[in-house]
Amino acid sequence: MPSLWVLIPAGLSAHHGAMPQATPRCDSTVGGITVAMVEGEWVMRLSGEIDSDVIAACGDVSSTTMCGAHTFEPQITTVDLTDVTYLSSAGLGFLLRQTEATRRAGRMPVLLGATRPARRMMELTGVDRLFVPAA
Repeated sequence: MPSLWVLIPAGLSAHHGAMPQATPRCDSTVGGITVAMVEGEWVMRLSGEIDSDVIAACGDVSSTTMCGAHTFEPQITTVDLTDVTYLSSAGLGFLLRQTEATRRAGRMPVLLGATRPARRMMELTGVDRLFVPAA
């Protein structure tokens, strides 16, 4: 069963009737995914093996989320792959789904620290062209 992700849009706080800023995290025995607001931008950090089992355990973070009276679709603007040891085709599809809102908004998501296994999979499939490498 997918995990429940709790994402709080920037600007909402306990004073506005919403919960304080949360850092959604999903861990399996071999991989993990964390989504956090960093300097006003949504950053998704992946670690370990990102395969269909991890994706199934973690669910979807990009779906429209209700928070009090506010509805939003988080725009993952940065993907950190620094700690990824394996990236399957299911993991690749997950990355594309999670960053789709950012591309629809006219921005290219930033790719940070792609390890050799992750970079190789992205280059072989052409997905690397859908991200901007971090400076």
